[in-house]
This record gives sequence, structure tokens and C-alpha cells, in this order.
Amino acid sequence: PEAGTQRLRNVVNKNLNEEQILNACRLAFEAGWDLIKLYFMIGLPTETDADVDGLVDLAHEIHSLGRRAAKGRRPEVTLSASSFVPKAVTPFQWVGQDRVENLHRKQDRIASRVRRGVRFKHHECETTFLEGVFSRGDRRLGAVIERAFRLGARFDGWAEHFNLDIWQ
Repeated sequence: PEAGTQRLRNVVNKNLNEEQILNACRLAFEAGWDLIKLYFMIGLPTETDADVDGLVDLAHEIHSLGRRAAKGRRPEVTLSASSFVPKAVTPFQWVGQDRVENLHRKQDRIASRVRRGVRFKHHECETTFLEGVFSRGDRRLGAVIERAFRLGARFDGWAEHFNLDIWQ
């Protein structure tokens, strides 16, 4: 769904409404699927706390739908929330990226509202910050990448290897 509310789906030009999302999930559960994975973005332009709450509400509604449609099976819903990174040559290329602190706050808000049956997964905010730097940088970032490598940056896409201090 990318966004938790229709208002924000409209902002990002996602041509899906809630009825279509729920119907697709209902059909999947009725066809025997037990797991629905929902991919959302947080930190989108114009996002409010109501939009963040909306993605949790939608995940819970889908889980309830699954419980009704799954006929004795245990449906699971995975709510995955990635942080928005403005990219060049997109409609939002000039929009500022949400602050790391604010992304942490939104992740905490989601985690505190998620109930049993819905699993919450998210990306590390600090790696998202670097992704934003790289998406807007130019060839001068080559020297930064080489320096981070020489200081020990390896496999930084994996949280257990990531060290923000090296990059800073």
C-alpha cells in the first residue's frame, strides 16, 4: 500500500484505495494464503501521525479479515516500514528527507501500537540517512566511500556490521 491513509496514497500517486487493498487480501486468504506482507514508507512528504497510525490500523484490519476468511488457519500480517529517501529524477527529488530522530519516533509509534498477529519490520534509520546522502551525491562521494572502506566499513547493509561513526 506504501501509505496508511488514502490521503497519503493520493499524495504519492498510488492508485489503490482501501477497498481494493482489503479485497485483494481477502481473496488471498480465501485462496489459502496465510501470510500477507505489507510494504509501507514512513517519512513521506506531508506525512502526519494520523498517516503513521493509519498503516497500523490497516494492518490490523487485514489481520482481522484474515481471521474471518482463513477458516481455522492462523493468518499472519507483516507490516514492513521503510523510510522514504528522495531520489533524483522523481517527483519528490527536491523534498527534504525526514530527520533520523523523527524516523525513530515514527518507528517507536508503530511498534507501540502493533498487536498480536501483526509483525513489524523496519530498516535502520541511520542506513536510510546514508542512502539519502548517496542518492543525491555526485562523484565526489567516491572519496568518502573509499575513506569509509579504508576505515573498516564492510557489509554495511547488514545492521550487525554497520558503524555510523566510520561514515561520519
